Amino acid sequence: MERQKMFAAALLAFFVAVALFAGVQVVTKASAQPTEKTWYVSIGGSLPSYSTDEAFGFYPHMIVIDAGDTIVWTVTSACPTQ
Repeated sequence: MERQKMFAAALLAFFVAVALFAGVQVVTKASAQPTEKTWYVSIGGSLPSYSTDEAFGFYPHMIVIDAGDTIVWTVTSACPTQ
């Protein structure tokens, strides 16, 4: 009888551990999914306060674009474009 109780307790502990582990895996997978993001990138500049690097560059200088992301480009120049 004592042996059956120990076996039942061990079996119950095993299933509880498996259930907890499965729950952690589901939460991890759900939170790891990337969300779509819209990036706003400025190109160049023509104000006196801009340095040469800023006049011919992009801001932000570095972005990480993932699949599904959108980029909105904005030219910041006083010169008319064609």
